[in-house]
Amino acid sequence: MNSPPIQLADASYSVPGRMILRNISLTVEEGETLAIVGPSGCGKTTVLRLISGLLQPSSGRALVFGEHASNYAPRDRCVATVWQTRALFPHMSARGNIEFGLRVRRVDRSERKRRVMIVAERLRLAGLLDREVVTLSGGEQQRVAVARAMIVEPRILLLDEPFTALDQSLKIGLQNDLRELMGSGDRTYVLVSHDFDDVLSLANRVAVLHGGSVVQVDEPRSVWMTPNRAVVAEFVGRSNVVVGTLVTREDEMYATVETGFGRVEGRMHTSDPASLAVGSRVAYVLHPHHIRIGRDGERTVDAVVDGVMAHELHDTYVFRLSDGTRLRAAFSRSSTRTGGSLCLGTKTRLAWDRENALVVPP
Repeated sequence: MNSPPIQLADASYSVPGRMILRNISLTVEEGETLAIVGPSGCGKTTVLRLISGLLQPSSGRALVFGEHASNYAPRDRCVATVWQTRALFPHMSARGNIEFGLRVRRVDRSERKRRVMIVAERLRLAGLLDREVVTLSGGEQQRVAVARAMIVEPRILLLDEPFTALDQSLKIGLQNDLRELMGSGDRTYVLVSHDFDDVLSLANRVAVLHGGSVVQVDEPRSVWMTPNRAVVAEFVGRSNVVVGTLVTREDEMYATVETGFGRVEGRMHTSDPASLAVGSRVAYVLHPHHIRIGRDGERTVDAVVDGVMAHELHDTYVFRLSDGTRLRAAFSRSSTRTGGSLCLGTKTRLAWDRENALVVPP
């Protein structure tokens, strides 16, 4: 059986006085794109350094195709990395930067020229090759950094915060470029980001890090719709998260939570049932798209419109409940659920079903 491209097995990494990663276990399969997301300082870049062989785990293993990542000599590694800083050579042209890895490997001039043109065409850089890299825009420099990594034909490409400091149009352009590259399935990608939105359309799976530990690994939509902990829901930023006390459990499937605005029910969602004991503090998670206007629902509450945010395809309303809790609800522009436009201060009723609410550890 072939070894997977990347395998972290109970990998930890620490420096004096601080544990940065704690017992990380992840496997990335051939041709897969895994996104590692989490807030700043959670250990994302350290994971990339373990995979690239620049760091060795304090305990556990970091394997690349079954071999310890640090065993590879730099020029023999099948892993290439695009770091957040880009690390381009300012005194070189775009061409010089892109072909640098081939020069180190002593590839002859005609072959370098051929491979530079292939990767430049693929990343829309052909007309920029002779420009000094310092004269390029941020998006162009980022594509040069990706091209420099790709030209050595790595089997694994690591991308560290590739969208940082790019404006929206440049970010969308680079996302499209990467989506095309990843769609070919000829290499394995690991993409690190502190913004879930940046990777939502690129990754096959998402690993969420918090405090140096992996707290959820799943398909992007599952992380978005069914976060397994409050910290995941808060990081993704799509769900309402209300802290309360678990008061009853029903058939190991549903739970009742006491909140500031009353008792509410939801599905228990955790890999550790003991973390949802009666009397414990829990989080009640409700996605904005699962809230309706009116009384048609298993749970209804009085609310007042406290704000509205317009988006491309929907509007998000902020509602204030009796205890001051605020819930966000999203309604499609074509939907009639809002009963027309809701103005600030409008009193209404919100409804949802327990099937669509989650009870998770805080």
